[in-house]
Amino acid sequence: MRWPSVPPLLTALLYLAIGIFVLRRRWPREQKPLAYSLWLFTTVYWQSGWAIDFSIQNPVWAAFIMRLNYSGIVFIPIAFYHLIITFTDAERDIPWMKAAYGLGLLFAAACWKGGWMLSGFYTRWYGFYARAGSIHPIYLLFLTALVIRILLLLFKKKIPPDAPASQRMQIKLLRW
Repeated sequence: MRWPSVPPLLTALLYLAIGIFVLRRRWPREQKPLAYSLWLFTTVYWQSGWAIDFSIQNPVWAAFIMRLNYSGIVFIPIAFYHLIITFTDAERDIPWMKAAYGLGLLFAAACWKGGWMLSGFYTRWYGFYARAGSIHPIYLLFLTALVIRILLLLFKKKIPPDAPASQRMQIKLLRW
């Protein structure tokens, strides 16, 4: 293992530990921990992929690992949207969330179509790094729409005056 792989590996292990801890403490009694852990696990997938990719010396394997990694990366913002919908009790957004997961499947499939989401890679001192493909700007527009919707949901969420301090802090932290 090369040293540039260590930070993403440590990050992945930390997120994995937090996700397991939260699930074991609260789920299945509550649904919010499941959505939170799903988001953490997509992050674990992403960081683990970089740890592997930064360790690889073979360009053929690097290209395969990048496609595999990006097939999961596209779901990180969708999983975060899922978390925010669950956290804010925005049931009206559930059909949009399902549509977002469907689009995520299309973007994940596009990772395997030559040049669509990924168009090769750059060789850097720390390892290989993916080059954006032709439809990547469309994904970025989709990502921007998700971020705007997430922000709207968070800032529309009213903090009840009688809410416990922990809930008020959760809302404040998610907003910033």
